[in-house]
Formats: sequence, C-alpha cells, structure tokens
Amino acid sequence: MYQLAEDFSDGIAYVKDLQGNSRLVLHNGKERRIANCSEMFVDGPLLGCNQSFFANHSGNPVFLHTYDKIEPFGTGEIAFVRDGRRWGMIDRRGMLLVSCKYYKVEQRPDGLYKAYPPAFGIYDLTGKMVVPAEYDDLVLLEKGLFRVERG
Repeated sequence: MYQLAEDFSDGIAYVKDLQGNSRLVLHNGKERRIANCSEMFVDGPLLGCNQSFFANHSGNPVFLHTYDKIEPFGTGEIAFVRDGRRWGMIDRRGMLLVSCKYYKVEQRPDGLYKAYPPAFGIYDLTGKMVVPAEYDDLVLLEKGLFRVERG
C-alpha cells in the first residue's frame, strides 16, 4: 500500500509508501529505490529529484546545473527553474533559455509564457522573447494582440 502513487510515465511511476519512503514502480510491478532522490516526480524519461535537479531513471543527474526549485516539463519543451528567488526557463537539453531574473514565470492558456516583476514580458514556446519585459502590465486581448502599460 502507498500513501502516494502518481500516474505511469514512460513505464515508470513514483510512489511513497506508508512510512514515507520514496521509490519508483516499473510496469511489471518491480520497485526501484533511487539513492540520491528522497522526493521526486516522473517527467517522461526524466526524474525531478529533491525539487532541485533532473536525473535519468537510475538517479544520475542529466544536466550540469542544480537549482533551488524545478518544475516538470510536462507536455511542453520548457521547464521553469528557480535560482534564489528568481525564475527562468530551460529546455529538455538543460540549456538555459531565459535567465533566472523573474519573480514569476507561468504558462498561459495560449501556450505562450508570461514573465513578470520586475517587468512583464512574453516568451514563445522556444524561449524567444515575443514582447520585451519592460512593461508594468500586459494583457492578452485576442488573436495575438497584447495591451501593454508603462508608467
């Protein structure tokens, strides 16, 4: 029995037993412990370990950098990462697309990414800036049009 069991992703699922021990369960029912991952999430072929680094299913880090916080890629090609109190974005190769300079970064319903304070800006799915982060407010109107405010 488990106190937590996530959905399978790439034939593997994260579980936490009743004693709070984390492990992976394979489709065949076998369990695997990951020594350097006490907390994790499964993100396709990657594990998010201890909310700070991405690893392969054996627990070995796949990117050089460790962060203060990471979020899953999910179905997209970009993951949000935090260094200190600021957020940025990396791609599935671990390359920093947007440096960690924003207090908040979020994916919008239209698939674009919104980054804000100290200023608002919009990035596309590849991490390319669409609307420069130099506005006090930014609102999507329709058909790719944005209302921006400064001052």
